Amino acid sequence: MTTHDDKNRISSTEERLTELLAQQAEALAKGAKFEADLSVFSPVERQLFALAASLSTAFPPVEPSAEFLSRLKRELIGESSKIPVPAWLMRWRRLPSGFQIAAGLSGLTIAAGLTLLGVRRVVDLRGKSATTADADSSLSLNPANV
Repeated sequence: MTTHDDKNRISSTEERLTELLAQQAEALAKGAKFEADLSVFSPVERQLFALAASLSTAFPPVEPSAEFLSRLKRELIGESSKIPVPAWLMRWRRLPSGFQIAAGLSGLTIAAGLTLLGVRRVVDLRGKSATTADADSSLSLNPANV
């Protein structure tokens, strides 16, 4: 059974942990070194600080490109560019990249299939016209050709 003092101690420890994690996050964001006395925390709680440091090392900050920032600003403010963008293109841009890739591959597959059908039709027509010409010459009504 926990007493009122135990609850206060746990709450105080959690608040201190939260405060120190926030301080560490600020220090990591600024590129500064974070030092604190972590001995009052359990090993699992101390691993949170190591995890945060590892994540900071693994995922360094990235500056967005100027093009991205200007496009984002235009989209958020609602300014239209000099050239109006069709609604279907705006919807396409908002699709997740996986859907864009799948749709692109589907479109290529359909285009290749239609091209093959067209080529096959042309080849069949040329083959039939050549065979028909040979057959027609043997069916001549001119007695001199027979």
